[in-house]
Amino acid sequence: MAKRKSKAADAPMAYDDSKWRAQSDMEALCRAEEIKRDRTRLAAAKKAAGARMKELSAIGGKGRGSKPRTDSQAAREKRLEGKYL
Repeated sequence: MAKRKSKAADAPMAYDDSKWRAQSDMEALCRAEEIKRDRTRLAAAKKAAGARMKELSAIGGKGRGSKPRTDSQAAREKRLEGKYL
């Protein structure tokens, strides 16, 4: 009777996570540079980021165990809001 192979031998080789992450980061940086050069695309991205920040800040303090926002946090969010619009 033949010996059975281990399950580890059947599994595909593990892909090096650091290589994949570096490749993914490089692609993201290339896309970011393309967006920076295109003014209309950059403006649209900033507008979308501002809308997303508003959306997230609206639901940010409603989670279980979260502390209410302080006045300084609210002021900081208001200052940051202008940067993304």
